[in-house]
Amino acid sequence: MKKINIYLSLVFLVLIHSSSLLAQNSPEFIAGIDYRVIESEQQEGADEVATALPAQKTKLEFFYWYGCKPCFQVEQELTSFLQQRPDIQIDYIPLVVRIDWRPQAYIDPILAQLPEALKAPDRAEIYQLCLQDCEIFSQYEKIIAWLATKYKTEEALTFKEELIWQSEKNARLRAEKFSISQVPTILINEKYLIDADSAKSKERFIEILDFIITLD
Repeated sequence: MKKINIYLSLVFLVLIHSSSLLAQNSPEFIAGIDYRVIESEQQEGADEVATALPAQKTKLEFFYWYGCKPCFQVEQELTSFLQQRPDIQIDYIPLVVRIDWRPQAYIDPILAQLPEALKAPDRAEIYQLCLQDCEIFSQYEKIIAWLATKYKTEEALTFKEELIWQSEKNARLRAEKFSISQVPTILINEKYLIDADSAKSKERFIEILDFIITLD
């Protein structure tokens, strides 16, 4: 009996030690410090979003500005993370907190209207160009001129401008609804929000995101 008790005591100590190691290796993030919980009144319409998604699907909204280097870095980390998580859906939403950021919010809806025969530049290319000198994207007309030079098409590229203006307006309204005023920011299922102030680094963005997904 004494040997059994000694054995059980040793097993108990091993389990305690293992639990301690797991706790150290599994960071616990705190609401209000590492991420923000969205207030209930801001979640109005969240049920519709959840209903529109397939079962077990997580919805992310990534708020960015093409002239923001941390946005580019976090987006690269996020892309790698999402390759392992096909259950996650993501929308990219340009943030317009200054009047001179507005033209860059036109870029994605413009590219979405390119003819199928033309391969749209990837997001990394736009980031790199804007980080070097965003002047080429500082006006709607300059964006169109850049595309004309890039593709050297025989016919002039045409776009439905009302769709571009509406897309930019929708992005502003989306950010206003959740009081988003900085980039990069990730909104998760309209319930949780991670921003640059709370995450502190591109690596912690992903660590906190992974933690929140397990909560939802």
